[in-house]
Amino acid sequence: LTFLGLNNLLPSDRFNEYVLGRSAKADITAQKLDIPATTNTNQTEQQKQQEEKKRKSHDYIHAMISNRHCRMYCLLNLPNKPNNSIIQNNNANNTNGNNNTQHPPEMEVFVEDTSGNGTLINGTTLLRKNERRKLHTGDVICLLNPKLLYKKIRNGNERKRYMQQYSYVFVNLYEQERHWNYNYSSSQSLCGVGGGGG
Repeated sequence: LTFLGLNNLLPSDRFNEYVLGRSAKADITAQKLDIPATTNTNQTEQQKQQEEKKRKSHDYIHAMISNRHCRMYCLLNLPNKPNNSIIQNNNANNTNGNNNTQHPPEMEVFVEDTSGNGTLINGTTLLRKNERRKLHTGDVICLLNPKLLYKKIRNGNERKRYMQQYSYVFVNLYEQERHWNYNYSSSQSLCGVGGGGG
C-alpha cells in the first residue's frame, strides 16, 4: 500500500512514530516545571531545609518520567466493505464488472506506554507498560502517575501544576484536514459553488 507518500506499507507497519520522555534524545522532551529560586539571603536554617526538601521533591517528580516514557505511532486500518463506490486502484476504471471494492485505508494513531510508572490518558485511564490506546483529537496524554504524585505532593494546586506541565493535547491534523475537505466538498455540492447556484 502507498499512503501519505510512504510505499509498500503493510497494515501491521508502524509509521510516523514519535517518542515522548525525559531524555534529550526523545522526539518530544518533557521539560521541568519552572520553580523560581528564592532570593532571600536571610533564610533561617529551617527555611533552608524546606527549600532543599522542595528542590529534591521537584527533581524526584521529574525523574518519575522515563527517558522513553511512551510512543505515538500510526497504523493503517483496512476496512473490508464491499459494494463501495471508492476503489483502491485509482489508475483505471473497473472494467471487469467486479463490485467488490473497498474503502481506502484509514490511518489510526495510538499511544503506547513504555515506562515504569504508566501513562495517563484523559485523566482516567492509566496505561501500563506495552499497553496502548487509540487516540482521538482532544485526548490528553499525561506522563505522570497521579497516585505516585500524591505521595510526594499533597497540595492540590501544586499537583495540578505538575500534571499540566507534563500533559500534552493530541491533535490529529490528518483527520481534521480530511474532515475539512469533506465538508468543503459537500458545501460545494449543496451550494452550487462554481456553477452559479446560490
